[in-house]
Order: sequence, then structure tokens, then C-alpha cells
Amino acid sequence: MINHELYCLQALSQDGFLMLNKKLIAILGLEKSVFIAYLIDKYKQLKNENNLNNGYFYSTDNDILLFTGLKLKTIQKIKIEGEDLGLFFVKKEGIPAKTFYKINFSKINSYFLIEKSQKELSYERILDDDISLENVTYNLLKEISIRKLQLFCKQNKITYSGNYNKQKLIEKILYESQKLKNIKNESFIHSKEKILEMNVKDLRKACKNLDISYSGNSNKEELQNKLLDFFNKKEVDETVNKKSVNKWTINLSTSVQKSCNKKEQNIITKNKEQNHNHDVNDMEELKKLFVEWNINFTQKNQNSINKLLKTMSYQEVRSYLTEVLENLKSNPEVIDIPALFSTKIAKGERQSKFIPQKTEKKELGEDKKEWLRYFSGICSDKNLKTEIENIIADIPFEVLRKNKSKLSRLEIFDFKSVLYQLKNQNLQL
Repeated sequence: MINHELYCLQALSQDGFLMLNKKLIAILGLEKSVFIAYLIDKYKQLKNENNLNNGYFYSTDNDILLFTGLKLKTIQKIKIEGEDLGLFFVKKEGIPAKTFYKINFSKINSYFLIEKSQKELSYERILDDDISLENVTYNLLKEISIRKLQLFCKQNKITYSGNYNKQKLIEKILYESQKLKNIKNESFIHSKEKILEMNVKDLRKACKNLDISYSGNSNKEELQNKLLDFFNKKEVDETVNKKSVNKWTINLSTSVQKSCNKKEQNIITKNKEQNHNHDVNDMEELKKLFVEWNINFTQKNQNSINKLLKTMSYQEVRSYLTEVLENLKSNPEVIDIPALFSTKIAKGERQSKFIPQKTEKKELGEDKKEWLRYFSGICSDKNLKTEIENIIADIPFEVLRKNKSKLSRLEIFDFKSVLYQLKNQNLQL
């Protein structure tokens, strides 16, 4: 069982100073991270003095201002936002009213288990998840601040100058967006001349968007040949299919052929209308499932469902969603089920069924014991050490040896997370 409190205390509090975690800063920002680090340090101090009341402790805004340097206005804002995010619970008691805090260690710990880079998390904090280079519009961009437009350019590797005004940034983004759409629609590169005119960067983008494999060492000529081969094959396939489909009408009179084409078009139109109604009804039914499961039917989840319905029937999608959720619920190591559920269905991944592991302590060989002594500073707590021993018991020593340098640079949360990944990789072999 994961001891969320212990991990948070070890990672974010140490005698003499507050500890700030880079991943936490990426997700919450500096000010909230400082606020959380202060609360955890205060909690640790009062716990040692046995002065907690069911996990709650008292702290004034002036104390927080004094020991963190945060402004009072900022403190008031963080108290509201932090409670909304579920980082801590707040209650007021007494006359005059005093503010008491209770830290949600499970919620904070869940952030450390997110398998994304610090860079990705930082961009997600600043920019809206629903905005991408493919779906931007002028009206959407004009509502965004110039600072966020600059960050959006940086995220999407769009070159810009620091003296660009808002209008120029918007024009630059829309230009790159149209370029990307052209590549995706194939109209920009569906000719030998245009492929030969493209630079290496655009050739790589085109290959990536068309799922054409290439390596980082592929030069301009190799990339051009890959694209030319792709479109030559596509044209042949389309020609063969077209001849096959239209073979039965080729000898019909013009009037009969027009009649056939008209009937065919009516059928297509009718099918489209039926499919549209079918999709809407399916979406409504699946939305009810999310409500029943207490999972927000966010735009991200709606997009995932739409994508699934394009290749699966309603019943198949329902069964898939139910299976993923049930398997996540059965795994005690999963902290934030809704978040991981959304990630899984967005990628179309399945969740394997959790198989409980034996809880008794596993004996380690001398080589693994010696390896673990190197991390004695991290594994100073007895319970934590036992848990780590049980994890590395299932990891080959050679794998541990190869990852020793990488693990030595990690904090306890990331240290344990990487060990779990190594263990799972070994169990799947």
C-alpha cells in the first residue's frame, strides 16, 4: 500500500528549508508549490509535537506571508484554488475564526505519478489542452494574451521575433496552421514538383503526419523518395479501386448511369443522416455512463469517444470503456483513476487486470543488497525500504545495474515510479 503522507514529507520537507519539486512547479506553478511545501513543513513539525487534530492544523495568513514571502492577496487566492483542486481541506473554527488545514497527500502524490515530462506539464499549465495547431482560428487566437501566443509558438516550434505584436503573431500561427492542414490534406505535397521544393523540416512533418517511418539521420533525398513512393502507390491503389467500383456502370447509357448515380447519392445522403443520428444517440448514452461513473465528460473525453465510434460499434465502445475502468479500479497502485482513464481512452489503450502480489518480504541476493545500500539515503525509512526490496526482487540485477546512474539522480517519488516501470517491463517479458 502506498504511504502518500510519508512520500510527501520526504520529498517536500526537510529540516531548515522548504523543498520545491520541479514536477509540482510544472503542474501547479511556483506560488502554489511554495504554499504546499510550507503546509507540509508545518504539518511535519506539528506531527512531531503531537499537535494535530485528526490531521488538521492551524496556520495564519500572516505566518504564511512571513515564512514564504507570498503576498496576502496571493495567499487568499491560493487558498480558494487549492481547495478547489483538492490539494487540501480548509475549515474555520473559534471566535474570532481561525483557519485550519488538512493536506490531501493522496492528491499531491498523484501528480508525481503522471508520466509526462516537465516540459509537457508546464505547457499544459499555461495553455488550453483543446487548442492545437490544427484547430486554431482567428477568433480563438484573438482572445489569447500575447504572452500565451508566444508560448504557443514556442511549443509548436514556430519561429517569431520578440518585437512581433499580437496581430503579427496570430498571422504567423494561422500561416503555420494552414501549412499543416495542407500537408495533412495531402494537397500541398501531392505532386513531384512540390515535394522537391520542400525543405527537410517540412519533409519530416509530412512523413510524420502521413505515418511514413523515417529516422533522424534521413537526409533530404531519402525523405523525398519516401514521400514519392507513398503517393505513387496511393495513386495506383486508388485507380484500381475506382475501376473495380465503376466497372458495372461503364457500358450503361448516359441517362441510366445518371439515374444510378442519383440513386447512389440519395442512399449515401440517407446513410449519412442515419449515421449522424446514430452517433448523437450513442454519444448521449455514453455520456450517461460517465455521469454514472462520476467521471467528468470533458471535451478531451468527448473527442476520445468520437474517435472510438469511428472504428467500433456502440456496444464495443461501451464494453471497452467498462473494461478499462474496472481494471483501473482493481489496481491499488492507481491514484487518480479519472485522469488515467482519460489518458488510456485517448490513446485507445487497454488496462491489464491487476494481479495482487504476495505481501511478504522477499529475500534479496547479495548483489541486490549491495546495490540497495548505495541508495541508503533514499530508503532510510524501514517500511519504505521493505517496499523497495519487494519491488527490486522482481527486477533482474543487470537491469538495476544499468539504471543505477539514472536512479541516483531522482527524488523518492520518481525513484519508486521508475522501479515500478522496470518491474512491470520485466513481468511482461
